[in-house]
Amino acid sequence: MQVQFWAATDVGLTRDHNEDNYLVDPNLSLFVVADGMGGHAAGEIASSVAVHEVREAIKKQKEVIAGFKKSGSVLQRQTVLTLLEQAVLTACKSVYQCAQEDSERHGMGTTLSLLLLARNRAFVGHVGDSRIYRSRQGKISQITEDHTVINELIKSGRIKPDEAFNSPYKNAVTRAVGVHPSVEVDTFDFAVQAGDNFLLCSDGLSGYLDEDQGPFEYMERDDIKEIPQAMIEFANTSGGKDNITAIMIRVDELEQAKLTTSFGMLPPLPNTSFSTNETDLDELDELEAEESLSGYTDERLQSLSQEDEQVPPPLPSQMQSESDLKVRSVGGDLEDLPINLLKVSPLFGLLNDELIEALVSLAEIIELETNTPLVLKGDEDEALYFLFEGELRVEDDDAKIAHLTVGSMLGENKLLISEPHPYHVIAESECKLLRWRSEALHLLMSRSPDISSRIMWGIALLNQRKIKRLERSLKMMNEMFTQTLEQYVPKEHPAHSSWQKESKALLASAPSSVEVYTPLDHVPSFVQDLPKIVDPSFEISLKEAQDQLDVEQD
Repeated sequence: MQVQFWAATDVGLTRDHNEDNYLVDPNLSLFVVADGMGGHAAGEIASSVAVHEVREAIKKQKEVIAGFKKSGSVLQRQTVLTLLEQAVLTACKSVYQCAQEDSERHGMGTTLSLLLLARNRAFVGHVGDSRIYRSRQGKISQITEDHTVINELIKSGRIKPDEAFNSPYKNAVTRAVGVHPSVEVDTFDFAVQAGDNFLLCSDGLSGYLDEDQGPFEYMERDDIKEIPQAMIEFANTSGGKDNITAIMIRVDELEQAKLTTSFGMLPPLPNTSFSTNETDLDELDELEAEESLSGYTDERLQSLSQEDEQVPPPLPSQMQSESDLKVRSVGGDLEDLPINLLKVSPLFGLLNDELIEALVSLAEIIELETNTPLVLKGDEDEALYFLFEGELRVEDDDAKIAHLTVGSMLGENKLLISEPHPYHVIAESECKLLRWRSEALHLLMSRSPDISSRIMWGIALLNQRKIKRLERSLKMMNEMFTQTLEQYVPKEHPAHSSWQKESKALLASAPSSVEVYTPLDHVPSFVQDLPKIVDPSFEISLKEAQDQLDVEQD
């Protein structure tokens, strides 16, 4: 796609500092607006951390986007949406952790709206009441939904839309990034057309656009650089009660593999310059591109005296070093990866080639040196691992328990139940593994019933194998102990009769396919939202079950 864009931000007329933040990354075709909230400049920190964390999360998995650009399949589209949702959830967790470190920041949060362009499609991630508008052939559409108390009141019919501007609940949001450790994220995608104009803005602008839609005509101006500033001037003329941020994006042409157009940002960082020429952009390294294209307010520009102050404060998760682990994302680069091994693995053996490739694109590659721990006993590492090079040993504090070779899988039950690792897992030799974060797999499984059902069958098959091995082990132990007892203990000794009773109890305790299990103590979050059949009777007919599902879904 050939795209133009420009952005601007302003503190407004009544606030003494700017809590808005924006970010544009032309290499990722990523555009983000965030409007922070919280006292003592906490809102400014929340929005800054959020936009940077989102960018870093997407950057680490940029091969997912490359994979979609290459194939364009529906499944790859779902994978991109999962990536965006995961990125926003990562930002949410980071903002929340940052707030816990300082009592003055407790409760801080931010709205966040992002737009990513790839292969003639627009991908959206959204939380809060910042907005994304689209102008197509002169028609204006708000493509995001406000997560606000006002919007809920309007939808329920308790107030009229024209009463919203003066309502005391006007600024009350129902969802925000970072107020809690997690948040529900709206994600969706749609086809882009040549001539589409997009406006990302904070509510310092959109609040006035609800009253006067005349400024939407600005989006059709020929010079895109004029539009954000014109929008800001309109908001200030209308009252300027809040910070104001606007990003304009214009799609000039489709079907081009690279973002190739003029671009710019307002204002530039101190001592940083960049050309609006595409060739000059290509010569910028990644750090320079980030610094050139990250949004900062005028007040913050004046206060910056050292380069490192441009980076958000370090987060606890960033302080946990993985220096012993070499980690890189897979994305669309599937060469030299164990696709054929995964096809015959119990967990993924039911997936077809396309589904396996989509799963692999979400994984990370872990490289371990000899005697380097992968996980330690007690770790809360919620991830699934697949060993495709080298060997691992499983050990307790004082004994080696098992030996894992190529094709082994570790952590599959963590997809269902979160619990600490019971043993140490250490590299016996140089190793390479695929790692899937449970959160990422849950998101993908919730979006794709086909993947979810096949993986759950795979887990069932794995657990069936474990049960059979356990049964064989118990029988073997029983036989070995019985033989030892008969060889060394006189038959008249009471230990024989006592062992016969214990032996029967031991074998009876072995799990079997006919065992009646008690209800689950824990149900994974991605399963909790599935529709439930009201009547649990086993005599219910298929038609009755479908009727009940239809009623519940309505």
